[in-house]
Amino acid sequence: MDAVTGEQFRTAYVEFTDPEARHPVRPQHQDKIDKAIAQGDTRVAKRLSKIYANWAASKAAGRLLRRRCGSRRPIDGAKKARG
Repeated sequence: MDAVTGEQFRTAYVEFTDPEARHPVRPQHQDKIDKAIAQGDTRVAKRLSKIYANWAASKAAGRLLRRRCGSRRPIDGAKKARG
């Protein structure tokens, strides 16, 4: 894998931090949301939407870090150091 250039990182960071950006929810998560709506559980569907949107944003942040650091799991190094 080639290292990410500074310009590519800046572009990805700007896209990630855009307050209007929506990170895609996994299809199986969307199915659970749709099922809750179909059953009339709008409160549950709204909660699931927020949970899965936060999950997607977290995954996008992880991908951004991995692209920048060049490591598969940059957080794992910190866990090992604390030991």
